[in-house]
Amino acid sequence: MSDLKVFQCPNCKQFINNLSSVCKYCSVELDQTMISGLVEGQERVDVAYNSASKLRILAGGMWGLFFLSFVPFIGYVVGWIFYVVVILIPVMLVVWYIRFGNIRTLDPEFKTARKYLFSAFFIWLIYPALLLTITLIFVALALISAKYK
Repeated sequence: MSDLKVFQCPNCKQFINNLSSVCKYCSVELDQTMISGLVEGQERVDVAYNSASKLRILAGGMWGLFFLSFVPFIGYVVGWIFYVVVILIPVMLVVWYIRFGNIRTLDPEFKTARKYLFSAFFIWLIYPALLLTITLIFVALALISAKYK
């Protein structure tokens, strides 16, 4: 028995299963080679979507770890986990772009995956921007205080 999978019809863009040789919506004929290629493409889009979604969740969880790092007793361990996640997110973003950046599709799920990726990047970017701002403030305060001594 064959594994049931879905793909978009190349003609009408409706989702149909791989056991059909004719689209039930627009009646276009589909050969088995075309079907297997379309199924592989849809599976790749699905993996890209799931990876981007998990990355966005991880970026949001990064801030939960940040605030938990201030809790006594567990803060030390959670703080280390936070810094690992801060380093891991940009690496995972680059890996996602290497794996899935060349996908060309009009699938709305893939567009959503790209939005998730951008939101993960901007959620992550807040921490380096905040760190840089605080560092510059302390440097400016040190220079000002050194000037008046």
